[in-house]
Amino acid sequence: MGTKPPVLAAILSLFIPGLGHLYAGAWGRGVAVLVGFYVLLSFLESAGGQVVFYLYPFFLAPVAYDAWKTAEHENGLERAEVAAGAAPRTWLHWLWGALRLGWITLFLLAFGGAAFYGVFSALKKGLFLGAAIGALPAVLLVALSWLAARSTVRVLRGREFLTTRAIVNEIGGTFFVVGVCVLMFMIAYPSFSGVYRKSAEGEMKGGLATIRDAFARYRAERSENPPSLEALVESKHLSALPRLWPGRPGVPHEPGTGTVLLPDRVPTDSGKWAYAAGFPAPVFIDCTHTDTRGSAWASY
Repeated sequence: MGTKPPVLAAILSLFIPGLGHLYAGAWGRGVAVLVGFYVLLSFLESAGGQVVFYLYPFFLAPVAYDAWKTAEHENGLERAEVAAGAAPRTWLHWLWGALRLGWITLFLLAFGGAAFYGVFSALKKGLFLGAAIGALPAVLLVALSWLAARSTVRVLRGREFLTTRAIVNEIGGTFFVVGVCVLMFMIAYPSFSGVYRKSAEGEMKGGLATIRDAFARYRAERSENPPSLEALVESKHLSALPRLWPGRPGVPHEPGTGTVLLPDRVPTDSGKWAYAAGFPAPVFIDCTHTDTRGSAWASY
């Protein structure tokens, strides 16, 4: 509960059009301005960058002014609701309470847990001064979480007054933040999954290089090829065969290890380390799938 300074709503809209409306509590208007503004901006960009450069300030000014007036209007409605007295509790109050207590619990577990873990780690290492310093934010987080939870429970029990408008604004803010986080995850996940897959491919190719290096050393020392890849481990040229297919998105086989002997060097897609004696490149990966470069694994 409390009025929102109109000047702050206007300033926020200068940075992101629609953000000032959301801050003021006009969620429908704010989302409409946010979406509409960037749709308009995309049309202007299609006309050329110079058009956007010259016209952008002229669109920001009326949006900021509208955010200012919207904040004044919302503040008037808030004051009228306060003057009318406490409204009866509805399902909105219980939804607000559940969301609030959920955020408080998440905040306490994430940040409070990390703070207390740091304290215990410092104590375990004998760093008592560091533990004492780290205990201050941990205790503060617990105290703030307790006060917020206590206030929430008092509102739900009718011992503190919170306007329905303030409750709706906080619920809207929660769903807006969650929606933005989901959208960012949907945008970022394909890029991160590609990074994870490339990391797995790097591990695979590094393991292949390790086996080939051991193979070359074995041949240089004994003037003959090893009878199998397991012989490289038995001769101590390898401590163990590298693992295959790290558990990352996009790899074509399950994690594991193992070898297969292919006398004709024709891949069978077993997903194992392959050994074909008598060929220029006798060690390869028995997989017919392609990597992110479009090359079959067996071609490496």
